[in-house]
Amino acid sequence: MIIVIPKNAPAIQDLHSYYVDVRRLLEHYQGEIGCGGILLSAPASEGAIFFDKDGLLEGAFKSPEQSLVGRNAVEHLAESGPACNFRIGVFRLSAREVCYWASIPAAESSGRELSAPDVDLDGLIARLSSEGVSGYVAATDGRREAAIFLDQGRIIGGAYPWSGGDLSDVPGHPAQFVRWCRDRKALCRVGRIPLSLVNGSCAASAGPEADTLAMLEELFGLTEEVLTVNRVQPGFDRRLKQKLLAQAERFPFLDPFAGEFEFSDRKVRFSGDTPHRELVEALAETVTELAAEAGAEELFRERLSGWAERHGRHLVRLGVNRRHVRGT
Repeated sequence: MIIVIPKNAPAIQDLHSYYVDVRRLLEHYQGEIGCGGILLSAPASEGAIFFDKDGLLEGAFKSPEQSLVGRNAVEHLAESGPACNFRIGVFRLSAREVCYWASIPAAESSGRELSAPDVDLDGLIARLSSEGVSGYVAATDGRREAAIFLDQGRIIGGAYPWSGGDLSDVPGHPAQFVRWCRDRKALCRVGRIPLSLVNGSCAASAGPEADTLAMLEELFGLTEEVLTVNRVQPGFDRRLKQKLLAQAERFPFLDPFAGEFEFSDRKVRFSGDTPHRELVEALAETVTELAAEAGAEELFRERLSGWAERHGRHLVRLGVNRRHVRGT
């Protein structure tokens, strides 16, 4: 996994996680700078959280023991910060930049690893450029890593041992990268950013209201299936309405008579001002309780786990707390 945040526009640096609440830091700089990234570095691990003004876009964490992306990475960084003693920096990014760099940790690997002496690296990089690829060519000699980054075929820089792992756009460094790979007999791999994210559409595709509503419709669908398997009576729509009424004091925006939230004909409609994070957390808690009351919690949590995995990136972007969508 590769984690990089350009450091040319720092908002603040040299914070330490033993006295910083990562979640509050994120909330503050969402309002302060809009788009950006939080880089968390420790001697044996590192992580990043990418955000825009509306919410989280992506998270990543890596150490010798594990690699995490998405919601799990963000939760790990927030919860383990005091113990890990990360050094923290926050950096401004444009909307285009934050989309690109948020996509790098989970970029799709294409093909197997190749030994540098056995591959024409210059030719490979030239071919990727001519194809307009966005992504990276990365290499490791077993101890250190290096990578060059392409954005729609254009080399925009690289992260190298001789740059301290930071992004460098020095013109001669890509050629030095090729020589380093050959001299070290490095293993190389290619990572590609999906075409759907190449044009800076990650923020637009991850956060529209339609995505949240479709995700909730799927959640209701799997809940109904679980209750049907357990032959729970009365029917799902009626049980859900009764449960929403019972929850109205805690979650007024779910009150069926308030007119903000509606579920009918398997479609979710919402016209209120409540943030989508609160809406998702409230409904996830509601249907979990519904399944538990019907004696179907074990099966439901198994299905919930798959749902949360499928929608992990959107849940991260909304800032949904993991405890509300924890499965088995």
